[in-house]
Order: sequence, then structure tokens, then C-alpha cells
Amino acid sequence: MRSGLLRASARGAKMLLAGSRAGATGCAGIRSGLVASSSSSPFGAGSQRLMRWAVAVNPMEPNCARAFGSSVPETAPPSDGVISTNKAELRSTVRTVLEAMSEETGTDDDDWHIDYSPPFAILEQPAPDFEAQVATPDMEIENFALSSLRGKWVVFFFYPKDFTFVCPSEIIAFSDAAEKFRAINTEIVACSTDTAEVHLAWMRTPRAHGGLGKMDIKIVADQTKSISAKYGVLKEDAGVAFRGLFIIAPDGVLKQITLNNLDIGRSVDETLRLVQALQFVAENGVVCPAGWKPGDKVMKGSYEGSREYFAEMYGGEGSGDMVEMAPSLKKLTTPEDIKKALASDQKVVLDYYADFCGKCKQLAPTLEKLAKQHTGIKVYKVDTEAPALKEKLADDVTALPTLRFYKGGSQVNELVGYKPNKVTSAFEEL
Repeated sequence: MRSGLLRASARGAKMLLAGSRAGATGCAGIRSGLVASSSSSPFGAGSQRLMRWAVAVNPMEPNCARAFGSSVPETAPPSDGVISTNKAELRSTVRTVLEAMSEETGTDDDDWHIDYSPPFAILEQPAPDFEAQVATPDMEIENFALSSLRGKWVVFFFYPKDFTFVCPSEIIAFSDAAEKFRAINTEIVACSTDTAEVHLAWMRTPRAHGGLGKMDIKIVADQTKSISAKYGVLKEDAGVAFRGLFIIAPDGVLKQITLNNLDIGRSVDETLRLVQALQFVAENGVVCPAGWKPGDKVMKGSYEGSREYFAEMYGGEGSGDMVEMAPSLKKLTTPEDIKKALASDQKVVLDYYADFCGKCKQLAPTLEKLAKQHTGIKVYKVDTEAPALKEKLADDVTALPTLRFYKGGSQVNELVGYKPNKVTSAFEEL
């Protein structure tokens, strides 16, 4: 137990040295050390010194003040009134704490790292829920839960840092488009690893000076980085989020993921198009082709539906008919055709195919060649998409191409898939 507390304190010391962005988590770690160590030990004394620094450099971080006020023993020596902000001196203090940590636990400083949650954001699965503080358009800090938006579509996007460069261009663009999204029952929520107080400070900064100005969307404060980690966008070595964007359906299921590096901003228009496409698919049971926008033609999610779509899009003069596979082989399109082909005592090969089958097209030249070489074998192609055969063959022929070999009306062999060498051997054996 004590060893675990000391380890948490060592991690907290390193986080505090990184700056105030890790204040809340760092304070929690240092507090663990104060609970576990006596004030007379180098580790305990160093922890107290670091905690006083944490309060000094994090005056807006209530977690630090609470941790300091509730965790320092009454017998602790009073502060000397001097809180150093010199990096070299503070680094020396951290080193003292970490060296004491190594002596007490036998663990080297290089072994310390922060373990974040594994990502849980998976398409067609519930989006990871969370509760956190947000900065609101009313310039307030409120508690917020993602689940509070159930019944609406949600565009949830991450950005790296407040008071930076590409980030305000994105956030302002999404905020200015918020009403367009609300018109289609969609809310936009932004998120970074900054605190809610920093979000508000950025919102109070004029846009002409690199600020956000008046916002029409909420901005989540993920200072513990747990939300970024759950959504798989955390850049752990920097403690910031990549530019991840997630579209969530009204039932909370994740429908779309976009992930950019730190340098490239995203398109609001493309995000709007994606939401519109997802909504149209959900409402109409169709699929949307490339670049689809409201009013464009859609297609049914089937072979017939795609053929109708492409015939309309690319048909007309000069388009020509589909090139027939193995035109030299007789095509069978009815059960009666198959029955007649097998009625004789001849050796017969039936090639079950479909026009959409790529492997069928690959195998077709081989079959024509073998039919010419083996004149004693009758080779037929059976169109599994023919109206008279489709339902009857649905359970019988489950993969394409399927070749069946007959002798005297009885089946003696079957091959499935594109296997030209095995097909050649089967002809020779027949």
C-alpha cells in the first residue's frame, strides 16, 4: 500500500515539473506521498515543498489547494514564504524526491510512466460516455455528460491546445456553423486537455488577437486526459489530443471517425455532408456513393441496385454492353436447361458464375481454353443471377465460381474459387 502511494507521488512530482497543465493529477500524486511519508524524511520534505509550489503555480486549480490543505500534517514545518519558480531549482527538488523514491522502493526513475486507458472508440459500438466540466457559450463552467445529448446526433471533436494556431480556425468555423447542424438535430462539442478556466480565458480573448471570441458550442475540459485516451486520440508524449472527430448517432452508437495529425485542420462542410449522409442512410435504408450530397442519386445496397445506379450514371451512347464472360460457352439460365445438359451420358462441367464475380472473370479464359482442348467434355456456364435460377440456387451454390464435374449424369467432383491448376487437373481426370 505504502509503496503504491510513494510511486503515485513520484509520478506526480514529474507531472508537476512539466507545468500547470498537469496540476490536478500532479497534486493527487504528491498528496499520496504526503500521506505515506513523514515530514522528516527527504521524500516527505521534498513532497511538501513540491505541494507548496503546486499551489503557487496553480492558483486556479482547486484540486491543488484542497490536496495541500487536507494532506499536510499539522506538524509540518511552516512554509519559509519563498516559492521558487526557477526551473533548475525545482528540477533539483524533483530529483531529490525521485532519488528518495528509488531508495525506498528499489525502482529506477526511468521506470516511472503514466498508464492511460486503452481506447474504446469503435465504429458501430457505443461511444465512450464521460462526465467533465465544460466552458459554455454563456461563459460559465458547468458539469456535462455526453449521455445528456441522447436523442440527437453529435459531432464530438478534439483539438490539441488552447491559445495555439490551427485550433482556433477549426473551433471558430464549427461554432459559426452550429445553427446549420442544429437544423438537422445535431450538436457540436469540442474537447482538449486544457482546463475549463483556460477555455474561458481563450473565449474572452478577441478573435483578432488569436482568441475564440463568442462561442456557440461547449468545450470540454479533459485535464486528466482520460477522455482523449478512451477515444484513442491522446499523444502521450506531449499530453495533448490529435485532431480526432467522431460522429455519434442519437442512440449513442459511433458512426464515423476522422483522425488528423496536429498540423492539418478539418473541413466543416465535409463534416456536415457526412452527418447528412449518415442520417439519410438511417432513414431510407440505402447507401451513399462517393461525394454524395442531399439531392444526389443514391443506390440500393445490392448487386442489382448498384447496376441500376451505374447504368444511369454511366450509360448512354458509346457505353456499350457488359463484355460477356467466356462467350464461346453455352449459357444455362433455367432449371430445364441444366436438366437437359445432364441428361446425356456425356462428360459435363457446369461453371456456376455471376457477372459481378471477379474470380469468375479471371477463370473464364481458362475454361474456354480447356473446353477447346477436351472436345469430349461439354462445358456450360450457369448464370446464378438468372431470374429462374437465383432463388433455387441460393442455398445450393454458396460461393463463386463453383465448378461441378459430371460423368453419366452423376457428379464426381467439385471445385470452388479461382484455382486454375486444380481445374486443369480435374479436366484431365474426368
